[in-house]
Amino acid sequence: SHRGGHGWTDLRKSIYESVNTYYYRLALDMGIARVDEYLDRYGFGKVTGVDLSGEIAGILPSPEWKAANAAKQGKWYPGDTVITGIGQGFWKVTTLQLAQGTAMLANNGWVRRPHLVKDMRADFAAPWAPVALVPPSRGSASAAHLQAVREGMIATVHGPGTATNIRPGLTYLIAGKTGTAQVVSRRGSAAMNPRSLPMHLRHRGLFIAYAPADAPTIAIAVAIEGGGYGASSAAPIARKVFDAWLLGKPVVPKPVEAVEPVAVPAGTPPPADFSNVQGTPGAPAAASPPMAGATR
Repeated sequence: SHRGGHGWTDLRKSIYESVNTYYYRLALDMGIARVDEYLDRYGFGKVTGVDLSGEIAGILPSPEWKAANAAKQGKWYPGDTVITGIGQGFWKVTTLQLAQGTAMLANNGWVRRPHLVKDMRADFAAPWAPVALVPPSRGSASAAHLQAVREGMIATVHGPGTATNIRPGLTYLIAGKTGTAQVVSRRGSAAMNPRSLPMHLRHRGLFIAYAPADAPTIAIAVAIEGGGYGASSAAPIARKVFDAWLLGKPVVPKPVEAVEPVAVPAGTPPPADFSNVQGTPGAPAAASPPMAGATR
């Protein structure tokens, strides 16, 4: 939201202009139980099931969750529902969950489990076999609702939205949404420039998107630690990924500034010699022990 206000706002405008107050009202009208019901359908508050260890579920807050985990902060207040409506407060999400939810919008409402492993085999002599995919679940069955969200996300980049900075030169449609995850809150009504804060206190810049918006083949979620604003920090990175995926355009890293060599104090022992240690480039590799299974 901004100081001048947004005027009359519908769902599409609330997306492309990032109108927080629209979602304050929407969360109160729905109630936290219904908000949680829909977010659960979209894959939030639980692991995605990706084939990686250590995945966390995030937090899908509710009166029951608060009573069990944050009872010192009192009962569940209407204000807890309000800030949950814009993804703040107790609500916690992983970048992978954001990517899965974005892919759901691109997949006409179907939630699919993300995967890194394509094939598996029982041992090195066995043939590779494709990993069985878990059937998708229905996140949303309303084509009209999905279309309204899609139009708002397209206008974020191609209309009067918050990510028009990545539009120049585009030859395909992007459906996106900028966001900010605040680390600290401001006091009073004074505006705060996140770039004026120490890095560990700066907002995280967020951007979710899929492309081409009219025939999606890729969905992405970008989170930049200390990025400040999603439009300026995260969205340009998503644009580069899309260009590489869709157009084959290589991502050229920024040149690294030359660094003056550091003088080594006299008497410093020479670096250790690891040339004969297994795993060092150029060192002879030992035979691998048999394994029960392998993936690729």
